[in-house]
Amino acid sequence: MTAHVSRRAFLGTAGATATAAVVARPASAAAETDAGTAKGRARRAPVLSAFPLSAVTLLDGPFRDNMARTCAYLKFIDADRLLHTFRLNVGLPSSAEPCGGWEAPDVQLRGHSTGHLLSALAQAHAATGDDAYAAKARTSWTRKGGRITLTVTVPPSSTAEVHVPGGPTRTVGSGTWTFHGTVS
Repeated sequence: MTAHVSRRAFLGTAGATATAAVVARPASAAAETDAGTAKGRARRAPVLSAFPLSAVTLLDGPFRDNMARTCAYLKFIDADRLLHTFRLNVGLPSSAEPCGGWEAPDVQLRGHSTGHLLSALAQAHAATGDDAYAAKARTSWTRKGGRITLTVTVPPSSTAEVHVPGGPTRTVGSGTWTFHGTVS
């Protein structure tokens, strides 16, 4: 009489066996490679190597369509709303409507999504070469006492509204702009 083995038990055992074989292989392969090198045999070159995102071009199809939707969304996102809580935390005023969900000012995970956004902007810039993605993340500011210095880069053929504390809101065109203001 044979014992019945459930599909779940069989798949679990098969998965564990396959995992054990894969995990054990690199250690023994490394030992063989080191021993082979000691005997004068050359090491094999790695099979895989990194390449830049700009080296990949998606052809028409669902993946390119998804990339286009994602890139349009990245351009749509209001950076002022994402930066609202950061500005308040360092004593800068913010007139932007705060984000909700995980980015809400009273949620301990706030700022997390902003990190994902910065990664997505960097990847979109690398994949497309469009400076609009880099420019969306390219600002810098410093605060010394009650004085703030803000540097903003606006991509070609674009404009931006810039609000510096202690000063008026200004609309500027393409280029790199530096502004000074005061905070209390």
